[in-house]
Amino acid sequence: MKPDHGTNTVGPWAAQKLNALEAYLRPYNIALQYKPSRENPFERVYIDAFAGSPLSKIRGSGEPVEPSPFLLDTEDSEAQEQFILGSPMRALQLEPGFHRHYFFDLDKSRADNLGEICASCEGATVEVGDCNPRIRDLARTTLCARNVRGVAFLVVKI
Repeated sequence: MKPDHGTNTVGPWAAQKLNALEAYLRPYNIALQYKPSRENPFERVYIDAFAGSPLSKIRGSGEPVEPSPFLLDTEDSEAQEQFILGSPMRALQLEPGFHRHYFFDLDKSRADNLGEICASCEGATVEVGDCNPRIRDLARTTLCARNVRGVAFLVVKI
């Protein structure tokens, strides 16, 4: 089944992928929170090239099921929809967290939704459009400082 960006659905494999990302980010930030020196502490940066939705429904969840003869309430026997936090929310909620977040998405409505969430987050930037030129620009300017360390989450289709 093709991804449905309008309804923010993801395949069942997405939970495994996002759990692996979070399992990496947590110890990464812990390891880099210790400063190499007082004069030059590490600044941690997170880049999400295809940020997507902050919350997505897993496709295939919520499928109709046969009513159970053991449950009186038919709603109790219906399949439950499953939702997962997307990569932006997982990165924003880390403790210790990143100092700066850069989120990119081609879909304006998803970027606007994420922008509303990030409005109260210091150091978070959300942009609509192709991430490639902006990441190149960041690499030449912001990310080249000796004290900057970061993670870029990129999705590659094979």
